[in-house]
Amino acid sequence: MRGPARFRRLVQGSERGSALLMALALVMVMTLLGVALFEMSVIEASLARSDALDIQAFYCAEAQAARLYGLYAPAEDPSGTRSSEALAATSLPLANGAYALSGSARVDAATQVVTVTATCALPDGRTRTVQRSGARQYFSSPGLPGGVGIYLALPAGSWKDCGGNPLCP
Repeated sequence: MRGPARFRRLVQGSERGSALLMALALVMVMTLLGVALFEMSVIEASLARSDALDIQAFYCAEAQAARLYGLYAPAEDPSGTRSSEALAATSLPLANGAYALSGSARVDAATQVVTVTATCALPDGRTRTVQRSGARQYFSSPGLPGGVGIYLALPAGSWKDCGGNPLCP
């Protein structure tokens, strides 16, 4: 009788503390899951911020392209004689830093197509370049001096987003 009772006590004694070990393992797994979810949310927040800055750079470059393109509009260039030019880089100070804007316009004398390339550099170094092109078209109007006016027509697909490539093909 000594043998089976002693064996029973050994078996029962070895079960003591197993609930503690299982609870510790469960706490460890839950901690690892919590850390993983926290890291994932930090990465997601950084990606969202990066996307917001990319969009900001795009709109900045698009605004510069529209400003340059406007120089060739009839209100600014009624005779349609403005030629190709590269504008000096300008700085636009805002609350989160200074934005560097640059651009150029090329006029094809044969087709009267105006192509504007504009770049915006954000304070963190990100750049975005866009290209816009359209043809100068002439129309007759008796109310205008000389009876002729011009406007810039934007054909479909005339916008090109060149990303960070300042040498927009």
